[in-house]
Amino acid sequence: MNTVDTSIRFLILNQIINLQREDYEISAVCSRGKWIKEIEENDIRVKTIEMKRKISPISDLIALFQLISFFKKEKFYVVHTHTPKASFLGRLAAEIAGVPRIIFSERKRRFRFLIIECIKLQTPVWKWIYYLDNVD
Repeated sequence: MNTVDTSIRFLILNQIINLQREDYEISAVCSRGKWIKEIEENDIRVKTIEMKRKISPISDLIALFQLISFFKKEKFYVVHTHTPKASFLGRLAAEIAGVPRIIFSERKRRFRFLIIECIKLQTPVWKWIYYLDNVD
């Protein structure tokens, strides 16, 4: 799961293809973008859920509920998140949906800045972000 399709296309597409060769059933989740068609051409099912990179409370809440619904419907055994916003929303949604295994691969340190921004804004959300960022 990534915020944008570009990350799937250029960071993890080959990993997904190799996992499919090992008979794993893989779905990708990201916002709409120009790389979706190419990802799907590799027999990868893509669920598009709009996620903005910046903190957008209403938009984020909508995406969170869509993710929870999708995860519950599909009954995933593993949710693997990558990018900062997708990791926050995805891990929270997976936890609420009861996904047994949640994996976070940190690609950049931007998630730390998201926490700092929330603390500066004095939003109660920063405690959740901090918790999710430190769960093993």
